[in-house]
Amino acid sequence: PRRKFMADTRPKGASAPEADDPKGKKSSLQAQYLTLLSAYPFLMNAAQSALISIAGSLTQQVFFANETAEAGIDVFPILKFAFFSAVIIAPSSVLFYGWISKKSWSTPTKLAVEW
Repeated sequence: PRRKFMADTRPKGASAPEADDPKGKKSSLQAQYLTLLSAYPFLMNAAQSALISIAGSLTQQVFFANETAEAGIDVFPILKFAFFSAVIIAPSSVLFYGWISKKSWSTPTKLAVEW
C-alpha cells in the first residue's frame, strides 16, 4: 500500500501531479526524499543534520568572519560540527521526539517536556 505523507487535496477525478511518470512512480526530488526518509529515518536525519551544520558553518565563515582572521575557509570546524550533528544531535533528536510522540500526554505537557 502507498503511504501518504500529506493529505491529497486534489478533487476527485483530477489528474496526478506532474511529478508522476506514466508508470505511476514518483520521480520528483521530494518523492525520492520522502521514500528514503521512510526507509532510513536515522540515516536521512543524520545526513540532514550534517548538511544543515555544514551550511551554517560555511555561512558563518563566509559572511560573518572576523576581518582580522585568515582568509579562506577553515575546514576542520565544518567537519567537526557536521560529525557532531550527524552522530550525536540527529539520533538523540529522533529518539527523543519519537518517545514524546508515543506518549498519551496532553499537548501542553508534551510542549513542556520538549522545552
